[in-house]
Order: sequence, then C-alpha cells, then structure tokens
Amino acid sequence: MGNIVEIKDLFKTINKEEILSGINLQIAEGEIYGFLGPNGAGKTTLMKCMLSLSTISSGSVEIFGKDLQEHREEILSQIGSIIETPIFYDNCTAKEILVIHAQYMGKNITESDVIRVLRMVGLKNTTKK
Repeated sequence: MGNIVEIKDLFKTINKEEILSGINLQIAEGEIYGFLGPNGAGKTTLMKCMLSLSTISSGSVEIFGKDLQEHREEILSQIGSIIETPIFYDNCTAKEILVIHAQYMGKNITESDVIRVLRMVGLKNTTKK
C-alpha cells in the first residue's frame, strides 16, 4: 500500500511568526491519524494546510500521489474532514445525515451504499437513530 498523504518540509508563517516548521508526515492507505497537542500547537493550521484552506509558506502536500496545489478541486472532491467541533443534526438519523452529505458532495447514494458505509464504521444498527 502506498501513501495517501505525504507532507514534505511544510512551513507556515503568519504575521512573521512561524506556526509550522518543517513538518514531514506520511499516512499510508488504511491508516487513521489524529492530531493531539495543546492549544496553539498548530493542529488546526496543519489540517487547514492539508485541505488547502490555508496557503503554505513552503514545502508540499500530496494527497493520492498528486500535488494539492496543482490538483486542488479534484482532490477535495474526494475527501472530507471535521476540524474543531463537528456539526450534529439532532433530528436526523445516521442514514439521513449520510444522504445529506452525499448530496452536498454531488453524489447519489443508494440504500445499500448507506448500509455498507454504516457497517464499515461500526454503526450498522443506527440507521433509525
């Protein structure tokens, strides 16, 4: 399996203050990562750089083997993330939430797609919750 995410020598400077300094990270296909650290450590800034929501000062970010700056729209159409506090819909079932987000991404999903995804993340019994 290859790397899905590869960050090389990433620097981010804001108002002459170095926020991220020489970050190198490889995430292989199938791995799950979380970023932990105190307030101000740069976790959110790194995620924003990884999603092209914030420009990097130098270095590179590759996702699916493609440079994020050169293939931004193509890459972003294939990924999602939750930064900071997730939004929950109290009046929706897990199934309805998946359908809402799929429609937002321009995807048409079937009932079997929903069941497959819920099973994949261990939420098979939540279609009505």
